[in-house]
Amino acid sequence: MTIRSRYRIIPLLLILLINSLFGWISGLLIYLFIKDPTFLSEMPPGPVFLVSMIFLLELLLLNILFKDCRRIKVNKEKIVFINPLLPFIRKSYKWRKLDYHLTVIERSTYGGAFENTWLIRKGRVKARISSFYFANYMDIKDALSIPDQGERSLTWFQKFTCRYGWTRIPRYFSRYRS
Repeated sequence: MTIRSRYRIIPLLLILLINSLFGWISGLLIYLFIKDPTFLSEMPPGPVFLVSMIFLLELLLLNILFKDCRRIKVNKEKIVFINPLLPFIRKSYKWRKLDYHLTVIERSTYGGAFENTWLIRKGRVKARISSFYFANYMDIKDALSIPDQGERSLTWFQKFTCRYGWTRIPRYFSRYRS
């Protein structure tokens, strides 16, 4: 039996809207640079820094769109992640290639909390499934055919570095349940 993910509409629209806004701003800045190549060199350092931050933020937002908002198909042999905008871009993981999954709680500054399931191979996060994006998150989580290592608590910096594969999952962090 194959389980397919169902998006929550508001978070997906929010990510698409923010990406569109920053994409439009980035496109405008690129247009201004192509029209006048001295555009950035004539600016004082403050606006140049702002332009750089806009491009970095756009890259981060595109990363979120392409890595976190993917459609998911789960079956007995593997899990497949499909890019929502470019469906021919797919990434699949066979269950035997993954070691385990663990749950990480992410809290927002507005008081909400979202559950994330990280798929782990050799101590590194290979994929992430979030209750923020998927209406049937619990069905997807229940269909995972790898061992569950429980809920974990990480600092925001540990989450960031582990999520992007810069560090391995630390062995010393606290455990809510086993």
